[in-house]
Amino acid sequence: MNAIDLIGPLAGLALGGACGWLLGRGQSGAARPGQSPELTLPEPPPLPPRPDPDDPTAADRKRLVDACIDVGDRLRTVSPALWQKLERALAEAGIEPVGADGEQFDPDRHHAVGNEPTTDPAQDLRVVTDLPGYTDRGAPLRRPQVVVYRLAGGAA
Repeated sequence: MNAIDLIGPLAGLALGGACGWLLGRGQSGAARPGQSPELTLPEPPPLPPRPDPDDPTAADRKRLVDACIDVGDRLRTVSPALWQKLERALAEAGIEPVGADGEQFDPDRHHAVGNEPTTDPAQDLRVVTDLPGYTDRGAPLRRPQVVVYRLAGGAA
């Protein structure tokens, strides 16, 4: 299950709570006389646990994930359909892409692979993602590879 699959249940839960409060049910969610109880939604399944770094299979998993990311980089332009299938499979395993479009360049969070001149001062040191970064259940695997906009005539 990916983040998009969780939007519906989470929105329903938030809407149900807000409606319950507006109807006078208060925090308890108890129905007033003559009303039916609130619909309860199933809990979303938890993400798989982070691999234990001391577990010998963790190194194997990392090699496999790194290989999938490398293949994904190559598939992105060759076969977008296969690339999307691989991205979904990675997401189900807790591997999420990280983009950086429009962010201020930060060498601790971005890997600069080039620069592009701009005449717009607001774009100076802003980035556009060349290749996404990835996280494994929130832990960074690879920083996004970015092109940095530089004000024309500015320092290189």
